[in-house]
Amino acid sequence: MGQVHTFLARQPIFDRQKKVFAYELLYRGAADASDSMSPLEITSHVLSNATLLFGMRNLTGGKPAFVNLDREAILTDQIRSLPADVVVAEVLETVEPEPEILEKLAGLRADGYTIAIDDFIGQENYDPLIDAADIVKIDFHGTEADQRQKMADDFLGRDKHILAEKVEEESEFKRALQDGFHYFQGYFFARPETIKRKRMSEVGTQHLQLIMDLQRRELDYKSLEEIISRDPALTFKLMQFINSAYFGWISPITSIRHALVQMGTQEIRTWATFVTMGTMGNDKPDELNVIALTRARMCELLSTALKRGNESKEYFLMGMFSLLDAMMDMPLDEIIDSIPLGRALKSALAGEPSRQRSVLELVTRYERADFDGVWKNAMDLGLAPETIFQAYIDATAWAQGSFDLQHRAKSEGVRK
Repeated sequence: MGQVHTFLARQPIFDRQKKVFAYELLYRGAADASDSMSPLEITSHVLSNATLLFGMRNLTGGKPAFVNLDREAILTDQIRSLPADVVVAEVLETVEPEPEILEKLAGLRADGYTIAIDDFIGQENYDPLIDAADIVKIDFHGTEADQRQKMADDFLGRDKHILAEKVEEESEFKRALQDGFHYFQGYFFARPETIKRKRMSEVGTQHLQLIMDLQRRELDYKSLEEIISRDPALTFKLMQFINSAYFGWISPITSIRHALVQMGTQEIRTWATFVTMGTMGNDKPDELNVIALTRARMCELLSTALKRGNESKEYFLMGMFSLLDAMMDMPLDEIIDSIPLGRALKSALAGEPSRQRSVLELVTRYERADFDGVWKNAMDLGLAPETIFQAYIDATAWAQGSFDLQHRAKSEGVRK
């Protein structure tokens, strides 16, 4: 039997304020040979790895994790390997409302587990499963508008929370809001809301230049100081961060140069990259920044695995800049034409075939749990599944940690 690996990805679930409420864990076996794990074996493997190797709370940033369960996983109590406050038991659409299934779900719910029904499109025989659930996920593309509204009214009247899934456009999110949905899943938040034909602002250009300067092997403190000093908002955020309780300086830092020197190279890169991206997309969900950081770090890690370590910072920028259109609500080609990027990086962002472009496609496919596409890119690039999986886990942890660090320092600075 061939060696079998597992791909695992997380996808955000938002509340009505576009704050992350939970993450859904999506997983599949990726076989080196023709053999593969059964769905039950994959579920067991993912849950044990999530618990033992990196911790479920670390993987989801402390948010609940929706875990897909088929009939066999429900009957064998797979979900009970994790505490009720950590997971949501998501019943797949292939599960029928058999008496033994309903009994198992009732037991889970009695023990404090939250039950969700996946991919509901109006199946007539699902009423017993709906009664057993707390959350019903309604497929936004598998239902008509009038049908969704009728189902939403019905479920709200039965005190069920409703989740709109496969929401891919901002207009769909707004319609789901009007229909009364509590939660939303899909990539509506990672696309430009309105493509505006405008020139890059001077501030936007400065921010992108700062990010590029940060990727140099040796930081140019004079250049960084000049860029930051031209932006009052960046200057304030730098001082707020460096004077927060996180660093615990005895004497306050009062100059930009002093702050940069005291922070150190890695802290500067983390802070400035996060803050500048957040400033450019300050009206966007925080998760957009987390995903941009995850893409950037994963591209960087994979470049090292491909023996392209000398280009790792360019791969980092590729992943980061691939979401600029969503952050700035501008066409990506206009953005990259406004800043001095290398030809290979511009070509990759523009979609032209290359090794760099293949890495970016692999990363974005992994992000969306398109594991068939990931496997194809992996074979083309010569990357092993365990390398890709580890890069994703490491990148997710790094991005989440960077996000948490910024927010912790900000809150401590405010309290101070």
